[in-house]
Amino acid sequence: MDNRKLHVLFLSVLSSMKEDETNCQIASYILEHLDEVKKMSIVELAKSCYVSNSSISRFCREMGLHDFTELKELLQNSERSYSVLGHAENRHENLRYYAQRVREGISLIEQNLDYAVLDRIVEDLIHYRKVAAFGLLNAEPVAMALQNDMMLLGKMITTKISYQQQTAYLKKTDTEDLILIFSAFGLYFNSHFHHQVLKKTNKPKIILITGNPNIKKDRSIDEVLLYPMIESEASRPFQLQLIEGLIVQNYAMRIKEEKS
Repeated sequence: MDNRKLHVLFLSVLSSMKEDETNCQIASYILEHLDEVKKMSIVELAKSCYVSNSSISRFCREMGLHDFTELKELLQNSERSYSVLGHAENRHENLRYYAQRVREGISLIEQNLDYAVLDRIVEDLIHYRKVAAFGLLNAEPVAMALQNDMMLLGKMITTKISYQQQTAYLKKTDTEDLILIFSAFGLYFNSHFHHQVLKKTNKPKIILITGNPNIKKDRSIDEVLLYPMIESEASRPFQLQLIEGLIVQNYAMRIKEEKS
């Protein structure tokens, strides 16, 4: 996983836990005081969060880290930045440029997506009884949209919001499972644990939806739906949302054809 790992781990905690839970309080404090925490000892962090040293150590382990030392390394390698598109002095011109880049990303998919792969994904959705869809950060809402849309079509699939919940689910998978991963850069399996999933002897079937062409070389991924991703953060979430919609539309039409 890239230097966004901190945000992946901690934001998933904030979105899936109650505010008064200890891990939620620790994650919230770290994200709000990132620069200060980089210089803190475990004792100082515990004091600032009004918890014990053992609570910090337990938090690290439950985040999938070995210890506080690994947390400090993660903090040092993490950064927060957001790029504003456009260089015009008028903000409205920059907003129009943003919208233009989004349209370009969507148009690229319309013109270049491999619809044969899309058909195979639909075949798998029909064939497999146990299906789950996951993503991280901006990609997880796309997995949630797929869950909702497929439910309307009578097909139940699973998704989990937090990184920890996704990890727990993947541990229990076997050859009877189908897993769809939405990941613009294809970095989902860069973590040590998730990479181990690809080496399981009873590995689930894994479909990766990504804009990273290098993933094609990874034979541990069973199917790759590759789409052309432009060099702009603006269109990335919308490109994945479009593909989710295309999957559902294709599935709905296939079911309709079978009934008629």
